[in-house]
Amino acid sequence: MRDEALNEITCREFVELVTEYFEGALSARTQNQVEEHLVMCRWCTTYADQMRATVAALRALGSDPPPGDPSAAVLAELQRRREGPR
Repeated sequence: MRDEALNEITCREFVELVTEYFEGALSARTQNQVEEHLVMCRWCTTYADQMRATVAALRALGSDPPPGDPSAAVLAELQRRREGPR
């Protein structure tokens, strides 16, 4: 939990608060601090835009999981890349 008595938030705090910010779950004071930070920090603005795009893309996929076990396929691919060319 962050100390709301502070006047400004850091980039690290923003990253920790971004989900709550998108959900409207922050106190009014913290929300204002986040928005002030976004006005001044290009990096966090870019991060927020990327997070919004990710959330939108995930929503567009729908609620049906893809066929098969994607985690097994991802792990197999990572293992193949780690071993390198044969």
